[in-house]
Amino acid sequence: MYYLKFSDNTIFRGSNIYNSLWDTIPDKEISEWKYQFGNKQFTLNGYEFYNHQIEKVNIFNKEIITKLILMGRKANKVDCIVIDFKTKKVYKKEYQITKEYNNRPTTGWKRGIKNEIPLITCNK
Repeated sequence: MYYLKFSDNTIFRGSNIYNSLWDTIPDKEISEWKYQFGNKQFTLNGYEFYNHQIEKVNIFNKEIITKLILMGRKANKVDCIVIDFKTKKVYKKEYQITKEYNNRPTTGWKRGIKNEIPLITCNK
């Protein structure tokens, strides 16, 4: 699903979308985040902080994932890659800090390396 490379060159591998293991990530500065989705790979690097959101709905006691949102925070802006499972589209959005998800702040941010120019790439 994803892997994080830290400033000390160690790697953390995440699990699947239903159990991302985000809360078990070591408290180290992230230098690169690669996220594999189908035949696409997204790479985020150079952000001050990283996060993600998994949007779900509950239909007849069954959880259905509707969106996956990858986030990189720089200064007072949050760059988001949104993978929308309902519309089958992938797009980029920018939000102000504290308004990154449905006009509300998110929790669970992980530290990145502050002195690089932020970049998001997508390889097919």
